[in-house]
Amino acid sequence: MIKHTVLFKIKKEVSQREIDSIFSELKELKNKLPGINSIVGGKCHFIENAEDKLPASHGFTIDFLDENARDNFLTNPICNSVKEHIIQSIEGGYESLFGFEFHL
Repeated sequence: MIKHTVLFKIKKEVSQREIDSIFSELKELKNKLPGINSIVGGKCHFIENAEDKLPASHGFTIDFLDENARDNFLTNPICNSVKEHIIQSIEGGYESLFGFEFHL
Protein backbone atom coordinates (compact mmCIF):
# COMPACT_ATOMS: atom_id res chain seq x y z
CA MET A 1 0.00 0.00 0.00
CA ILE A 2 1.10 3.57 -0.68
CA LYS A 3 0.03 6.60 1.35
CA HIS A 4 0.30 9.62 -0.95
CA THR A 5 0.07 12.92 0.95
CA VAL A 6 -0.06 16.44 -0.47
CA LEU A 7 -0.10 19.67 1.58
CA PHE A 8 -0.80 23.21 0.38
CA LYS A 9 -2.04 26.64 1.45
CA ILE A 10 -5.40 27.77 0.12
CA LYS A 11 -5.56 31.42 -0.97
CA LYS A 12 -7.42 33.58 1.56
CA GLU A 13 -9.92 34.77 -1.05
CA VAL A 14 -11.12 31.23 -1.86
CA SER A 15 -14.55 30.69 -0.33
CA GLN A 16 -15.44 27.79 1.93
CA ARG A 17 -17.93 26.66 -0.71
CA GLU A 18 -15.11 26.44 -3.27
CA ILE A 19 -12.88 24.58 -0.81
CA ASP A 20 -15.67 22.09 -0.11
CA SER A 21 -16.09 21.62 -3.86
CA ILE A 22 -12.38 20.84 -4.28
CA PHE A 23 -12.42 18.13 -1.63
CA SER A 24 -15.69 16.70 -2.90
CA GLU A 25 -14.22 16.41 -6.41
CA LEU A 26 -11.09 14.84 -5.00
CA LYS A 27 -12.99 12.25 -2.95
CA GLU A 28 -15.08 11.31 -6.01
CA LEU A 29 -11.92 9.99 -7.66
CA LYS A 30 -12.19 6.92 -5.41
CA ASN A 31 -15.29 5.94 -7.40
CA LYS A 32 -13.61 6.63 -10.75
CA LEU A 33 -10.16 5.08 -10.47
CA PRO A 34 -9.29 1.49 -9.52
CA GLY A 35 -6.85 0.81 -6.72
CA ILE A 36 -7.78 3.69 -4.40
CA ASN A 37 -8.54 2.38 -0.92
CA SER A 38 -9.41 5.74 0.62
CA ILE A 39 -9.15 9.50 0.18
CA VAL A 40 -9.27 11.91 3.10
CA GLY A 41 -8.61 15.61 3.05
CA GLY A 42 -9.47 19.03 4.30
CA LYS A 43 -8.28 21.80 6.57
CA CYS A 44 -5.48 21.31 9.08
CA HIS A 45 -6.91 21.06 12.59
CA PHE A 46 -3.60 20.33 14.30
CA ILE A 47 -3.00 23.99 15.06
CA GLU A 48 -5.74 26.60 15.42
CA ASN A 49 -5.57 29.12 12.56
CA ALA A 50 -3.04 26.93 10.75
CA GLU A 51 -3.49 29.01 7.60
CA ASP A 52 -1.77 31.92 9.41
CA LYS A 53 0.92 29.90 11.19
CA LEU A 54 1.98 27.08 8.88
CA PRO A 55 3.17 26.86 5.29
CA ALA A 56 0.13 24.64 4.59
CA SER A 57 -3.51 25.09 5.54
CA HIS A 58 -5.05 22.06 3.80
CA GLY A 59 -4.07 18.71 2.41
CA PHE A 60 -5.13 15.23 1.44
CA THR A 61 -3.97 11.64 1.67
CA ILE A 62 -4.81 8.94 -0.83
CA ASP A 63 -4.21 5.31 0.08
CA PHE A 64 -3.35 3.40 -3.08
CA LEU A 65 -3.32 -0.36 -3.40
CA ASP A 66 0.02 -0.27 -5.25
CA GLU A 67 2.31 1.76 -7.50
CA ASN A 68 0.17 1.06 -10.58
CA ALA A 69 -2.84 2.68 -8.90
CA ARG A 70 -0.71 5.66 -7.82
CA ASP A 71 0.73 6.06 -11.31
CA ASN A 72 -2.77 5.93 -12.78
CA PHE A 73 -3.81 8.79 -10.49
CA LEU A 74 -0.76 10.81 -11.51
CA THR A 75 -1.27 10.36 -15.26
CA ASN A 76 -4.98 9.71 -15.87
CA PRO A 77 -6.70 12.67 -17.57
CA ILE A 78 -9.82 12.08 -15.44
CA CYS A 79 -7.86 13.66 -12.57
CA ASN A 80 -6.81 16.80 -14.43
CA SER A 81 -9.83 18.93 -13.55
CA VAL A 82 -9.52 18.42 -9.79
CA LYS A 83 -5.75 18.89 -9.94
CA GLU A 84 -6.22 22.15 -11.85
CA HIS A 85 -8.91 23.25 -9.39
CA ILE A 86 -6.43 22.76 -6.54
CA ILE A 87 -3.59 24.54 -8.36
CA GLN A 88 -5.77 27.57 -9.11
CA SER A 89 -6.88 27.79 -5.46
CA ILE A 90 -3.53 27.64 -3.70
CA GLU A 91 -0.88 30.21 -2.96
CA GLY A 92 2.17 29.75 -5.17
CA GLY A 93 0.53 27.36 -7.63
CA TYR A 94 2.04 23.99 -8.49
CA GLU A 95 5.50 24.93 -7.20
CA SER A 96 4.16 25.39 -3.67
CA LEU A 97 2.71 21.89 -3.30
CA PHE A 98 4.43 19.71 -0.73
CA GLY A 99 3.97 16.01 -1.25
CA PHE A 100 5.45 12.80 0.07
CA GLU A 101 4.69 9.09 0.21
CA PHE A 102 4.90 6.20 2.58
CA HIS A 103 5.26 2.72 1.14
CA LEU A 104 3.79 0.20 3.55
